[in-house]
Amino acid sequence: MPEMPAVRLACLACLAEEMAHEMNNLLAVMQGSYDLLAPTLVDPADAARLRRLAGAVERAAALTRASMALDGLRRAPGEPVELHRWLRAEAANLAATLAPAMHLRLDLAGPPCHVALPSAALAPALHALLANAGEAMAPGDCAVLRCERLADAAGRVEVVLSLTDPGHGMSAETQAAARRAFFSTKPGHQGLGLTLVAGFMRRTGGRLVIESAEGVGSTLHLRFPT
Repeated sequence: MPEMPAVRLACLACLAEEMAHEMNNLLAVMQGSYDLLAPTLVDPADAARLRRLAGAVERAAALTRASMALDGLRRAPGEPVELHRWLRAEAANLAATLAPAMHLRLDLAGPPCHVALPSAALAPALHALLANAGEAMAPGDCAVLRCERLADAAGRVEVVLSLTDPGHGMSAETQAAARRAFFSTKPGHQGLGLTLVAGFMRRTGGRLVIESAEGVGSTLHLRFPT
């Protein structure tokens, strides 16, 4: 009897998870070896080569962690969530992502917004968006979280959760690359925040939409199917 496609997919998913965990272990060994070797090198050229190797290891480790996080989202069961109620309950925790001199306002007018999603993954996604917004904002600025029911271009109703910040905004080139793993305009940042948010939205059957203009600010929309 031929193996069912669902069974094959489940086996492949388990294999991918095991490979990601094993890769994470190997990278940890490599990172530990770097920590031991780095203080012993006296040749500047050798030290520079080792630093480049360490940078590649860290990027690979970050990508592996992102892969494991996305696999966790895939496995997490969807559950009914009313977003207005959820946002009010989480408002203080979300606002804490911003610097003390920055503010977060909720705009939750309109009817309730019901979606089905892995709710445990929603908070990390919003924290990632707020962290990006906070880096673009100035002290005293206020970000706004809005949740409403809207129709898409085809007339289908979606629940749209939007975060608007009055920061410096993004160029068209930055917007086009923003979802790409390891892309960042900020030195020292791994550039995985929007990659994980976009992956979360794909897992829910939704999509991430970016609207931004340099010198004006940004609005990031999480558009969920209903």
